[in-house]
Amino acid sequence: MKYIYFDQNFWIFLINGLNSDNAHIVNLIDDLKKKIKNNELKIVISFVNAQETLKDSNENRRNRLWNFMIDLSEGNVIFPFSKEIIDCEVKNLFYKRVYETYPEVKEIDVKSIIFGKGIPAIIGREVKIKSQKEISEEQEKEIIEKITPDYSKRVQDSVNNIYSQTQKFEDVRRKERANMERDLGNRVVMVNYLTSMILPLICDFQSKMKFSRDFILKKGSSKKDILKLFQELPSAYTYFILNDMRNRELQKDIEDNDLYDIVSLAMAIPYCDIVVGEKRFISIAKNQKLDKLFDTKLILSSHLDEFKKAISS
Repeated sequence: MKYIYFDQNFWIFLINGLNSDNAHIVNLIDDLKKKIKNNELKIVISFVNAQETLKDSNENRRNRLWNFMIDLSEGNVIFPFSKEIIDCEVKNLFYKRVYETYPEVKEIDVKSIIFGKGIPAIIGREVKIKSQKEISEEQEKEIIEKITPDYSKRVQDSVNNIYSQTQKFEDVRRKERANMERDLGNRVVMVNYLTSMILPLICDFQSKMKFSRDFILKKGSSKKDILKLFQELPSAYTYFILNDMRNRELQKDIEDNDLYDIVSLAMAIPYCDIVVGEKRFISIAKNQKLDKLFDTKLILSSHLDEFKKAISS
C-alpha cells in the first residue's frame, strides 16, 4: 500500500484538467481510482488541504473541489504536525534502544496513528464519548455531530492564527540571523530548536522512565551523533529543515502559504510514499536529501510522467 499526498496546487491542477476533459488527466484519475479500489494506494488529504479549499469565496468552485478531494481520497486523511506526534517519535528513540534487552517493548507504529478517516482524524483527534451512563450508538452519534463542528472551529482558528503571526515570524528570523556569520548563525538556530523544542521532551520521558542521563546522548557526543539522533524524529526533523532552509532566504519575505506548506509537508514527506508539490519545498527537501532519508518519492507537480511512473512501479 502506497500513501500519496498532494499539495493544494496539484489538487487544483487535477480538477481543472478534469473539468476541461483533458484526456491525460481523465485517464490518470481513472488509473488512480482503479489502484485505490485494488488497495494499491491511498491518497490522503490534510487539514491544510481542507483549510485552503474553504478559503475559496466562490461556493460552486469550492464545493466542486472539496467533493472531488473527498471522492478521490475516500475520506482518508493525514494528521497535522503536532507535539503529540513528536512525543511518539521521542518515545521511539528509547524503545529502539531497549528492544534487545526487553523484546516485549515495541516501537510505536506512528503511521497507524497519523493516517485516519474523516473530519476528526483530519484535525488530529478521534472523537469519543466518555460517560458513566450507558448511551446508545444513536445518542453518541448525535452528540459527536454536535460537538465536532465546534471543536473543528477551534482547531481551524488556531491554524488561522498562522496568518496573524506571519510578521512576528519574519521579525524573529531576521533578528536571530542578523549580525552573525552565516554558518555560525545556522548552527545557533539548530541548537536553539533542539534545546527549546526537542530536548525537554527527551529529558521528560527519560526522567519518567528512569533512564540514565547518557542513555540517548553520551557526554562528548559529536555533531554527527546529534544530527543522526535528530533524524530519528522524522516529522520534527523535516519541519526544522523546511523551515530553516526557507528562513535562510532573507531576501524573500515569509508568505502565509509558506507556513501552511511546511506544516503539511512535515508530516507528508517522512510518512507518505509519494509526495507531489510545488518547486520551492520539493527542491529544498531533495537538496537536503529528505527523499533518501525517508525513502519517499518527491515529485514536482509539473512532472506528470514521473508521477505516473511512481504510482505504477
